Amino acid sequence: MTNQLPLLGHSRTSRALASVLGFLLLVNPVAATQGDFRVLQISMLCFYKEPKYKTPFVKMLEARADFGGWAALDADPIAQCIRKMDWDANSFCADLASVNAEDRRAIDAMFRAHSDEFDTLRPAIEFIGQYTDARMFSSEKAPSCPFT
Repeated sequence: MTNQLPLLGHSRTSRALASVLGFLLLVNPVAATQGDFRVLQISMLCFYKEPKYKTPFVKMLEARADFGGWAALDADPIAQCIRKMDWDANSFCADLASVNAEDRRAIDAMFRAHSDEFDTLRPAIEFIGQYTDARMFSSEKAPSCPFT
């Protein structure tokens, strides 16, 4: 299984989140996600789909001096795209928000319980990675939203 980092779009807030993630992974990769990129992937999908799901990872943004605010992140084109997905995020996202981030076994159990759902989310995870790569790291045009 390939886990692609789901960085964000091109907004100032998105770049701030990418910076926070990069710093955490550089300083202490285990502390950033308990070594599990699935946590990052689903955290961002949950926030984009249902902004009420601000996991501890997403909440780290508030402490950044260059954080542009929740409204800006919520209005980002990538968030608008993810909201078009045919996915009821509530069960998976509620479980992610309540899992003990320090307990690797609890995280693994939660992902086992949602394994089929996680597999169906791969196109969204791949889209976020491609969108971010194009907007932040290359001159390529960002891909169009695959969800209608």
